Parts: sequence; C-alpha cells; structure tokens
Amino acid sequence: MKSKNRAIDIALHIATGLVIITSIVLWIFILTSDQRFSGLNQSTDTDTTHVKNSKSIKDAYLPTEVFGYRNNQLYQLYDSDKNLPLVFSKEFNNAKIERIKPIFITKKDYQKFLANKAYLS
Repeated sequence: MKSKNRAIDIALHIATGLVIITSIVLWIFILTSDQRFSGLNQSTDTDTTHVKNSKSIKDAYLPTEVFGYRNNQLYQLYDSDKNLPLVFSKEFNNAKIERIKPIFITKKDYQKFLANKAYLS
C-alpha cells in the first residue's frame, strides 16, 4: 500500500531494510558467540570421583508416577494436597546404599524373568 507522500514510502523501505540487516547481523553474532560455553569450568578427576561416589538413593530411584492396586485393578494414585513423587523422594532422601546385589547374572535369566506372566499381572 502506497502513501500519499513519496518520502514516507522511501523512509519506510530504508527502515525496513535496516531492521532486516540488523536482525541478520545480530543473528550471526549470537550463533558465533561462545559466551554460553565460556562460563563452564573443567572439573578435575578428584571432583568427578567424589561426585560418583556420593550419589544418594534418590538419584537412582525417583518415581514420576505412583500406582497402586485395588481389587486386582491397577490405578494411578493421586492426591490433590500432596505431590506423591515428591513425598517418596523425601522418604528416600536419607536412605543409604550399603550393598548392590545383582539379581540376574545372565541376560537369559533376566529375559526368562520378564517372560514369566506371574510377575507381570
């Protein structure tokens, strides 16, 4: 749409071009900037070992949904007053892992367990 004043049309075209060029320059600047990665510190091996050995049980098990059975029917448990996964997380917060014992030695034993319908009802 053209306006009655030709000078306004030219000014709008120039302003639009400047906005597009500025947008492209800023886009390139953002994509080539390493600012995101400059704040990261390289951790030492001792820090990594300490973090690996100090995991709690809640890092290994944190439920996202809670289910229960009623009359042999599986239901998702819900409480409008409490966040049940958070409640379980707080319960496991003080638990300690004393010993990890493998239940299945071979992959074949594990697959046999999964195929048993008595455990998957």
